[in-house]
Amino acid sequence: MALPVNINDLLHGKPIEWERLEFKAGWNPEAVLHTLCAFANDIHNLGGGYILIGIAEDNGRPVLPPLGLDPVQIDVIQKDLLNLGFNAIAPYYHPIAVPVEIEGRHVLVLWALGGPTRPYKAKISLRKDGKDYAYYIRKASSTIRAKGADEAVVNAVYHRGYDTREPVEIRLERNELMVISYPGPDRSVRLEQLRAGRAQPRRYRNRRIGEFLKELEFTEGRCTGIPKIIEAMEKNGSPPAEFEFDEDHSYFMVRLPIHPTALEVAESVTGTTPIPSAKVGTGTKSGPSRDQVEILRKCLTDRPISDLMTIADRTNRTKFRDQVLKPLLAVGLLEMTIPEKPTSSKQRYRTTEKGRVVLAAIGEGGA
Repeated sequence: MALPVNINDLLHGKPIEWERLEFKAGWNPEAVLHTLCAFANDIHNLGGGYILIGIAEDNGRPVLPPLGLDPVQIDVIQKDLLNLGFNAIAPYYHPIAVPVEIEGRHVLVLWALGGPTRPYKAKISLRKDGKDYAYYIRKASSTIRAKGADEAVVNAVYHRGYDTREPVEIRLERNELMVISYPGPDRSVRLEQLRAGRAQPRRYRNRRIGEFLKELEFTEGRCTGIPKIIEAMEKNGSPPAEFEFDEDHSYFMVRLPIHPTALEVAESVTGTTPIPSAKVGTGTKSGPSRDQVEILRKCLTDRPISDLMTIADRTNRTKFRDQVLKPLLAVGLLEMTIPEKPTSSKQRYRTTEKGRVVLAAIGEGGA
C-alpha cells in the first residue's frame, strides 16, 4: 500500500509536523509499541503519525544515509507487529507497514493512523512478567504516559461535540485564561445552575471519552468538572471562574482570571512596575537578576546568608545584603526567619508565596 505522503517530504518534515514523526535506528519492540499506542490515541487529532525503522536520529532529525535493515529482518518485524497488535495493545491495533528503499538502504515505515476504537493502552513492559498497561500520548516530539489533571481543558475535551469541525480553543491573555468549546452544554442546563456548580445535565456526550479521561485520572466522574474548577479557584484565592453560553447553547466558554498577586508579580518581572534595581556585575536591571532567581529557588527551604553568597559568588557580606537581598526583601519575594534581628548569626532566608509565584511565572518551579 502506498504512503499518503512523499517519502522525501516525510524525511524533511513536510508536510508532516515533527511531533508526528519518530525515527528508530533499529527494531525496539517496546519503544515502538508505546509510540504506536500514542499515535493511535491521536489525542490532538493530527491524523496519527509515522515511525521510520532503520533510520537513526540526531535531535529529532534523520541521519542520512540510513543505517537500513536486512530484508529478512523486515519480515520478522512485521510478524512481531502482528503479535504486538493482538497481545500488547488494547483494543487490538495494527499500523500499516510499508517497506521502502532510501539511498539504497531498506527501511520500514509504520503508518499509524488515529484508531477508530480509541482510547488505546499498551503494556508498560514486554517482559514475561509484564502485565500492567498504561495509556500513551504524544507531547511535542515525545511519547509519554498520560497522567495528571488540567481542570477546564479536560472539561472542554469531554463535552465538546465531535460532530462539528470546531476545535477546542484555549486563549492565554495577559490577565486570564479562556477555554471555548462547541457546542454548548446540554439544553437542560441553566446558566445560574452552572455558575453555582449544581448543573445536572439530562444527557451526556462522549461517554467513552469520559471513561478514558477517568482512567487517566484527568476527571473523577460526571458533573465533577465545574465544581472542581470553582473550588480550585476559591482555594487558590483567585477571582471566581466565569461561565458563559448563548441562548442556542452553540458554545461554552470558561474564563479563569489570573490571581491579582500573580499579575502584580508579572508586571514587576517584565518591568511594567519595576522592583528596586539590583546590581549585577557592572550593570543594573529591573526585575530579579539571574543570581536573585537562583536565590529564590534555593530559598524554597530556609538558607543562611553564607549559602546565598556562594550562589552569587560574592565575598563582601554587606554589599551582598544591600545589592542582592534587600531588593528581594523590599518587594516581598524573600523574607527573614528572624526579622527582628536582621544580622543574627542564626538568621535564615526563605522564599515567600509571592516569590514562588515569580518562580512559576518564569518557569523555575516552586509554585
